[in-house]
Amino acid sequence: MKKIILFVFITVGLCACASKSDNTLFYTFKDTQTVKPVSQRRITVDIERVKIPEYINRPQIVTVDGVNVNIMPDGRWAENLSPMIQRKLITDIGTYMPKASVKDSNFMADSGEYSVFVEIYKLDGALGDSAQLRGIYSIMGAGGETLKTKNMTYLVSAGDNYDEYVDAMGIMIEALARDIATELAK
Repeated sequence: MKKIILFVFITVGLCACASKSDNTLFYTFKDTQTVKPVSQRRITVDIERVKIPEYINRPQIVTVDGVNVNIMPDGRWAENLSPMIQRKLITDIGTYMPKASVKDSNFMADSGEYSVFVEIYKLDGALGDSAQLRGIYSIMGAGGETLKTKNMTYLVSAGDNYDEYVDAMGIMIEALARDIATELAK
């Protein structure tokens, strides 16, 4: 009798686990649509790893409403956020400068003529309100000299749901890429 009860208990437990569905959604940034290039320069650019704040350095998507930090339990980034931002910058700068060679600084090739460093201080927002990207970037020459350092702030509508919120994050990173490409074009 004890064996039958144990068997039923284990069977019910396994069925409960098997029927539980995972509602987790994974997000990434959209590709940049067709844009007008800012330059046809043939240069090589290394994009360094993007530094982000620890409060968003997690798999879950984070929103901030005043002092409340909200971690979306069923919404996650498809990969770590810092390399995902770095890759979007590489792709988008390459879109704005189609004849440039834009790559990850860790790529096994000669160093580029320019290196770009990005530190993001704030990348968040509240659903139904706005999203903000605030930080700084520097462009260095091949000799290590700083050519340009610029503070940046971008503010866009965050949208009313997480799909729109992620799109807002991508729009701000695209704007950053456009601004960096414009500086590199000078």
